Amino acid sequence: MKSLDEIINNRQFKPLTVMNEDDIIRVDGYFFDPVTQKRWLVIFTASLGWEHASVSQPNKTPTWDVMCRIKDIFWSEDECCVEYHPKKEDYVNMHEHCLHIWKPMFEELPTPPAIMVGFKDVDSETTAAISKAYLNSLTDDELMEMAEKRGHKLGNRSIKRRMAK
Repeated sequence: MKSLDEIINNRQFKPLTVMNEDDIIRVDGYFFDPVTQKRWLVIFTASLGWEHASVSQPNKTPTWDVMCRIKDIFWSEDECCVEYHPKKEDYVNMHEHCLHIWKPMFEELPTPPAIMVGFKDVDSETTAAISKAYLNSLTDDELMEMAEKRGHKLGNRSIKRRMAK
């Protein structure tokens, strides 16, 4: 978490109330997004072992880009935060257009290898070419096995089309 002074003095964030007592930090305010020219209600808390930001508007759900800009207000570049998708039985929805960012205060979040998302510093055309080359390197049996594991059915026509390319 950035320092409370850094958060409060961020030019894009207008704090309305600030509470810093005992083991609880709470900052309520507005984030003005310079890209969309929209104002977002933000409630930030640090308590019970978690840092948390909720972001909302009355009729619009925040985008990934908005959530990234909110993350930059409260946390530094080298801190990992998450937006959870809990088990269905644990869903709590107090506001239809509100999203949350979470970070545990006393431990590092595990992160998956970046390669599972894609290749760093490689454009989308190169990524597509690498993926195509990998798929073309598979035998028909390997391709069929991969498709079946993912719930797809490949018939002989699919293999023949692939072989014709």
